[in-house]
Amino acid sequence: MLTFLSRRLIAFDPRAAGRVVRRLPAVRHAGDPLDDLRTSTARNKEELIQQRIALLNLNVPAPLRYFIWLGGVLKVFIGQFRPRQVPQAGRPSPTCSLRRSASPCNC
Repeated sequence: MLTFLSRRLIAFDPRAAGRVVRRLPAVRHAGDPLDDLRTSTARNKEELIQQRIALLNLNVPAPLRYFIWLGGVLKVFIGQFRPRQVPQAGRPSPTCSLRRSASPCNC
C-alpha cells in the first residue's frame, strides 16, 4: 500500500494543486456558512455561531483552511479520521446533551 501511495504522489500533477489554489476565492464567495445561524431565532444563536466558526476554521484565511482540510483528508489514510458535527440552528449544542443536572437544558 505504501508503494502504491508513493507512486501516486510522484505521479501527482503539480498543476492540479495550482488549479485548486486559483479556485479558492470563488469557493470562498460561493455562500455564507453562517447565514442560517444569523437568521435563526434560537436562544443560543451566538454560541452556535462561535461553534461553527471554530469547527470550520472560519477565522483562518481560506488558503490556509485548504491545507487544514487537506491534512484532514490525509488522516483517512492513516486511520485517524474522526468526523465532526456542524451545529445547526434550532438544535441543542453537543455540550447540552452532556450536562447531567436536574434542571432542564436552556438551549
